[in-house]
Amino acid sequence: MKNTKIKNMKVEDTMMGREKMYSLTNAQKQIFEMSSYSGKNTASISIVLWMEEEYDERVLQETVDELIQRNDAFRIKIVNDNGIIKQYKESIHPYVVKTVFFDAKSEYERWIKDISAQGLDIQGELYQIFGCCVEGRFGVYIKMHHIICDGWSMSIVCKELDKIYHAYMQGEVMKYASGSYFECIAKEEDYLSSKKSEKDKEYWKEIFKSINPGMITGQPCPLISSIRRQ
Repeated sequence: MKNTKIKNMKVEDTMMGREKMYSLTNAQKQIFEMSSYSGKNTASISIVLWMEEEYDERVLQETVDELIQRNDAFRIKIVNDNGIIKQYKESIHPYVVKTVFFDAKSEYERWIKDISAQGLDIQGELYQIFGCCVEGRFGVYIKMHHIICDGWSMSIVCKELDKIYHAYMQGEVMKYASGSYFECIAKEEDYLSSKKSEKDKEYWKEIFKSINPGMITGQPCPLISSIRRQ
């Protein structure tokens, strides 16, 4: 991601027709800072999920629509609220899934390399989904910004997409409850403002008092230095 600076927006602009705004989680703050300093596409995760079923344009579109509806992480939007980076859940809107067809594997490999190297605009869509067909195989390319997805989450997304697509191809209806990213955000905010959070903070302050400063500052630990001299 070449530019992660976010243009300032007025609160009334960001709240029009939208849900409650949330602060970034501690993990998200670290990812945002990493992206800001690196200036490179270090903050996205991409994968190609090869499907067992044949390609069906309509079913793929319906599958992605269902996936986005069930997983609100796809609807996260990042904004600068008077100097504070925040996020909100955007209302559901159509996402058109495009499919790319390749005559040769070499063409596909060049495409994958190029698209995976491109950053995601942190003020725009935080994901990309494409269908890809090459040499008789059908796959789904998924790229998500690390601020809304990690490796474990990506594996869950792939499993859900595969199950939904398979069910739709069989004419079935998927019945399962997906987790909410915003429920996790709300739980963290509740915890950080709780007495338990303050108690935990004091506990770890005491623990860190007993840690050798060299383990934090990077300076040689006396015990390790003495062992090396022996």
